Amino acid sequence: MAETRRRPYRVCNSERTKTTGVVAQSLEELKERAGSKLGISPASCRVFLERDGTEVNDEEYFGFLEGQTKFMVVSDGEEWKVGPQSKSL
Repeated sequence: MAETRRRPYRVCNSERTKTTGVVAQSLEELKERAGSKLGISPASCRVFLERDGTEVNDEEYFGFLEGQTKFMVVSDGEEWKVGPQSKSL
């Protein structure tokens, strides 16, 4: 089995008013660290690619994403929203 290493990521809240960096090895660790920094319960948060709204809910898919990927982390009941940079896609 390939060794998984921790990588840096950027995370923002649903309003894109707060962005912070986290280092994580797994999707679950990303949820824990991002939730803590953004004030969202890790048990009730969802993760999306910030640029296009793709929901990341699978460890295998998460493992293929590169470091410095920007995610939007939202509470249950919230959804990914189009941002200024996303409109050009």
